[in-house]
Amino acid sequence: MKSILLIIACVLTSCNLREEKSNNLKESVNEKVHDFKLDSDATKTYILPDGNRTIEIKSPERYYRFLPESQIEVTIEKTYLNSYVTKENPSGAFSEYLDTQFRVFIKQESQTVLDTILVKQDFSKYIDKDKINNLVLNEYSYSYGEFPDKIEFQLSFEPDDGPSQNRFIHVFDLKDRTMKLYMKNGSILVNIPENRMK
Repeated sequence: MKSILLIIACVLTSCNLREEKSNNLKESVNEKVHDFKLDSDATKTYILPDGNRTIEIKSPERYYRFLPESQIEVTIEKTYLNSYVTKENPSGAFSEYLDTQFRVFIKQESQTVLDTILVKQDFSKYIDKDKINNLVLNEYSYSYGEFPDKIEFQLSFEPDDGPSQNRFIHVFDLKDRTMKLYMKNGSILVNIPENRMK
């Protein structure tokens, strides 16, 4: 009888230890997975007169991603500016698009490797001046892992009437800490000037 009780106690203890290990493993995995998130706590509200209306927009929007395997933190901050572009739709109605700027932070092992601000005027060498005045920066997203030691950022403009001529790719090299600008078709245009980099 004592041996049966001893066996039952060992089995229960073993099951309890396995459950604790499983819970610790789940917590460890959850700590390493950080998805893009919108940080709305630090937002400011801009009120922009728009004809007879007022538009209230929370700005800036912060998107954060931590990549645990390479100890890289990427933060993209989108700020709405006090200017906007008016565009006539095919139906004759007018749409208004707020101008934006993007600030990009990259940290690797807690050290800042990039801190730069992008505005639409940065692309005036590649897009006709009249056209760029009628565009706003719409999206700045990134991907990592396709190329070793490089982060690829994709930028698009709005409203975009044409094909991919208004799409650019920035590639940030984590080894030499340079950023190159490409057209969507992959031809090199220019490096971002050094004084824009930290």
